[in-house]
Amino acid sequence: MPAFAYQALDSDGKTQRGVLQGDTARAVRSALRERGLNPLAVEEATEQRRGALPFSRRGLSGIQLAMLTRQLSTLVGAGLPIDESLAALSEQDDNERQRTLTVALRARVMEGASLAQAMADFPDSFPEIFRATVAAGEQSGHLDAVLDKLAGYAEARDALKQTLLAALTYPLLLTLVA
Repeated sequence: MPAFAYQALDSDGKTQRGVLQGDTARAVRSALRERGLNPLAVEEATEQRRGALPFSRRGLSGIQLAMLTRQLSTLVGAGLPIDESLAALSEQDDNERQRTLTVALRARVMEGASLAQAMADFPDSFPEIFRATVAAGEQSGHLDAVLDKLAGYAEARDALKQTLLAALTYPLLLTLVA
């Protein structure tokens, strides 16, 4: 079942946002009404359609990607199937963008797609090299080790980005002041 991101009004008139799985957007709207919510928008959770996850402007940050990958590596290494691992991650996540992403990934995996194929639906969050490496890990049977290495890669990449940003801040400040 695909995942749908929604915006709805509760009985107090406050906007609620979240992600639900359903066969169609109509089924999700019906489920929201059964919960006492008035749906405003229901959209399939994919990045390709709108360039980003619904209700967001871009994919995951480097540190979010590293954390998600590390947690997924731990769960897969412990013997949990990928769909159950993604379900566990989505249940414990407080970040709406990341929760939407993990629910959508799980929905694609439940439809029969591999993890790498599911990640291909979210190119803003998962770079091509990341998806290709996950595909290699799935085919080799060493997905947990590959995910662990990718988490290290994402952490190192984010650290380098922060270092470069810090190194460029001072010269930029001097240029602006001068």
